[in-house]
Amino acid sequence: SFADVQMIALGCSILGAGGGGNTILAMERIRGMFEEGKHKMRIVSPSSLDQERDNINVIAYFGAPTVATEMLGRGDEMHRAAAATEKQSGKKTTAYMSAEVGGTNALEPIFCAAKDDLPCVDADGMGRAFPKISLYLPFFVEGTRGPVSMVGTRSEPTIFSSQDLDELEATMRQHVEATHGAVAAISLTPITKQQTLDGACLNTLSLSWRMGQVIHNATVDKRDPVQEIVNLNQGKLLLRGTVTARPLRDEVGAYSAGHVPIQSHDKKNQAQVYFLNEYIACKVDDAMAATSPDLICILDDDTGKGIFVDELQWVSVSLCWRCPLPRGVPQATASGRDAPEELPSHLQRYRPRADAAHAGHKLLCA
Repeated sequence: SFADVQMIALGCSILGAGGGGNTILAMERIRGMFEEGKHKMRIVSPSSLDQERDNINVIAYFGAPTVATEMLGRGDEMHRAAAATEKQSGKKTTAYMSAEVGGTNALEPIFCAAKDDLPCVDADGMGRAFPKISLYLPFFVEGTRGPVSMVGTRSEPTIFSSQDLDELEATMRQHVEATHGAVAAISLTPITKQQTLDGACLNTLSLSWRMGQVIHNATVDKRDPVQEIVNLNQGKLLLRGTVTARPLRDEVGAYSAGHVPIQSHDKKNQAQVYFLNEYIACKVDDAMAATSPDLICILDDDTGKGIFVDELQWVSVSLCWRCPLPRGVPQATASGRDAPEELPSHLQRYRPRADAAHAGHKLLCA
């Protein structure tokens, strides 16, 4: 139902950590689809797929998320990217999956799957939103580093193919900025059931729904939705306060980069949150409080909804974080590269531990 999608949207606004794209446009597309009554949404467990028959098309938006709310697309970019990958690989799509569960990138695959009368897999490639495609976990499973299709608003599909993830990232960033205005849809190499089970973060749409349900129930029962989310995710509430100035922001290299100040309500503490598409570092009273891969969230103080980087303004907020430990996560996937090199120079020394890198976020979905 549309109410279920609303719950997922609430949850993925938190897992987006400020990025993944604002959910407004995706929600309007899904609302229109429900009003038409011509399509049904199906979300299925990866374990229900068929190893031999099913090919999972993994899709997402790529680039600077703030641009996506300013430069409206045609609405069919993801479908066109998926079709290009299908043609390039020769594998017919039987299901869709999100490359990252944060923001609109969690909702658009649900929409695309419903429009094609196909299921959407209850999993994703990152367990949250991250700023780099090289942090897509299935890339660390054999046979998944194939062609990537990119489609913007006005151009034909472009196919990228490189086994080197840093080279792939750099080439795609340069192209999306020069050709598509810093945002485009991408479709990754189709993956099988086993590759999904081995490499993806499982049950993340269910996790998003559960988080949204917790927020909804807390609001109905007049409990604090922020504290309920912190308790659910075993997180830590760093500060409750107000955004005191518009964020200093720039679109650099197809990233939305900058920082925003937050002052506590009692005016005793001051925080600075740095973002590179997502919130990647946070200082409280000049002391480093959290860095990626910590799940750093800025939540609306009243509703508990995650605030995206394009929504930052003078508003009462809660700043919190969660850093799961990577139990059972293969060390080969814990690359530790999710602290981007583009961090401000005075933050460069704050690197995530290699044993708690982005793969650790698979624990969120356990």
